[in-house]
Amino acid sequence: MISKIGVYVDLKGLFWWKGKGFINKSKRNFLIIMNPEEKINAIERPETVVSGSFRKHMEQIGKVLESFEKAGVKVLAPATKEAVNPDEEFIILATDDPDKPPHKLEMDFMREIREADFLYVADVDGYVGQSAATEMAYARLKNSPVVAAEIIKSFSDEIPEEAQKLLRKIVSDTLPISDISKGRIAELKQKLTELEPTSLTEGESRILSSLVKKLLKDLKSLPL
Repeated sequence: MISKIGVYVDLKGLFWWKGKGFINKSKRNFLIIMNPEEKINAIERPETVVSGSFRKHMEQIGKVLESFEKAGVKVLAPATKEAVNPDEEFIILATDDPDKPPHKLEMDFMREIREADFLYVADVDGYVGQSAATEMAYARLKNSPVVAAEIIKSFSDEIPEEAQKLLRKIVSDTLPISDISKGRIAELKQKLTELEPTSLTEGESRILSSLVKKLLKDLKSLPL
């Protein structure tokens, strides 16, 4: 006999289970009762943010956006693959506010990561640049699962060795770009619901937080 369990969901039914924990996206909640296996299918449409090198791999990231849409996953950011300055160091997308400086745009991007059910890192050829690595760090600080397209092989030289080791450990699963489908998303959703919540040590939190601070500082110094 399967016992009943109580869970909280927001009024839109949007939440993400993490083992024994979950994320609420609304301050207004109510209690419902469901069987353990029912909680796996409670999310009608998972939400994600796609991270990667917009300057080097925008074509592949565009494929990710299209594949997630077909698979029933809502991409909170980026909202488009169209860049207005494709050759610049910091890419401005057609949907970005042109009056916002780079560090403010990055803060907006991180805000979407906080709201997403998981962060998807499009690490083409296994490479993770400074921005993507920092966004991985931010996701972990906010207890959001991280899924990578490929097994990570290398990081930007901007990422310290101790941070690289930690970032490799926080990847919950891999999902190749070519494999994104409704079936694989269903498998991924179930796997993420089974994750046991873990806490960061004070030292680990400091390492990850330092990446976020450094990136925002670097972006703030870019010429407008």
